[in-house]
Amino acid sequence: MAWVTNDGEYNGSSLVIEFDYDDLTPDQWGRLEEMSDSNRYDYVKAILDKHNLNVQEIEMEEFGVEYGLEDLDWVDE
Repeated sequence: MAWVTNDGEYNGSSLVIEFDYDDLTPDQWGRLEEMSDSNRYDYVKAILDKHNLNVQEIEMEEFGVEYGLEDLDWVDE
């Protein structure tokens, strides 16, 4: 299991998403590790909810590049 919080803090008052490690690709994990704490929760939520547009918006804000979800057959824009 993996988890991420909405504020980068782990103090008991944060929103937490728990998910399977395999829910993210190695590339997504790499981007997650490199991005600011303030975007990590929304990035993981967008990936798990299969919202490609939200994923791309966060990636553009963080990295200046849109990678998006990798298996677009099951993506909801």
